[in-house]
Amino acid sequence: MRKHLIPVAAVFAIAGLVGGTVACSPSAQGQGRPTVLVSDFSLGLAGGWRAGPADVDDAMALALADASEALDVQGIVTTFGNSIAPAQTVWSTPTFLGEAGIDAAIEEGARRGLSDPPVTFAGTEVVSECKTEGVDYLAQQAMAHDDLLILGIGPLTSVACLQLTDPEAAARIGGIIALMGTQPDTVLEINGVAVSDFNFGMDVRAAQIVLEQTNIPVTFMTFDVSTSATVDAATIAGLTGRPGEYFATESAQWVDFWTTKFSQDGIYPFDAHTVRYVTNPQDYQCSEVGFDIEIPANYQFGSQTDNTAARLQVAPEFESRRVTACTAFTSDAARAAFVDATVAALEE
Repeated sequence: MRKHLIPVAAVFAIAGLVGGTVACSPSAQGQGRPTVLVSDFSLGLAGGWRAGPADVDDAMALALADASEALDVQGIVTTFGNSIAPAQTVWSTPTFLGEAGIDAAIEEGARRGLSDPPVTFAGTEVVSECKTEGVDYLAQQAMAHDDLLILGIGPLTSVACLQLTDPEAAARIGGIIALMGTQPDTVLEINGVAVSDFNFGMDVRAAQIVLEQTNIPVTFMTFDVSTSATVDAATIAGLTGRPGEYFATESAQWVDFWTTKFSQDGIYPFDAHTVRYVTNPQDYQCSEVGFDIEIPANYQFGSQTDNTAARLQVAPEFESRRVTACTAFTSDAARAAFVDATVAALEE
């Protein structure tokens, strides 16, 4: 919960001195469920591997998680994705935490996706990309808590790395709620503009490892549901309070980019669905399904601009271990309540 403290990392960063259904179960101390966000947090960043402003919805998810009594946010493991992981750790994430008064650890995770196919030496996989402080932090958190929840709002590389380097710790994770996946008939486009299942496509092998080499309960907030609610541009521009005003200022370029490119009056708060599912599972249409990973012949590992065709499909008929997939809201009222809660969290 919000403690109105500015993390030490934020002070250093601002000064330029640092380069199955997953249910909510309160802890014995009466706090919310211990939670770590694996996030390509990029509010305020621009450029990097692509031109223009970076996505801002990770900040919406973090604000909503911090505002919830159901979750006890321990920390954020940054990862490549929307932008560059070091910039997230040094500038974007700690600055927002400082503005929002959120007290949480920040650890740098994966800077790139897992090698695919794996690199081996003398028959053993080389996992040098997994030697990060973020992966060590995940191991510590998993061993310290009986029911650690991971909100996967970026590529799942760091979670896969934990399985590769410390499967005992990975096995202690209580659940993952991830923003990825689509129904088989879903067309990946927004108002006629082609898009990707981004978090999945950025590291297909990481998702495969989590799904095929672990028994961690996984819930997917799919493209179908995450593109069904919009926060309009005027609401964002009018946000109040210190975190709200900061978010409005730093997201303005992204909102302008998004509304122009996709002909929409607002943006999708994609990542915030992972939090809302924990607090209000009754508001979503979810079911137990199987999954199928579809990788086209022209898929290019490591490409951050040409991976749109890789798909993680979820449906009851797929023969695999079972996961949970949420594909829609249960009502228009549930959708409206989600938007209202997300906006309110930014203004607290």
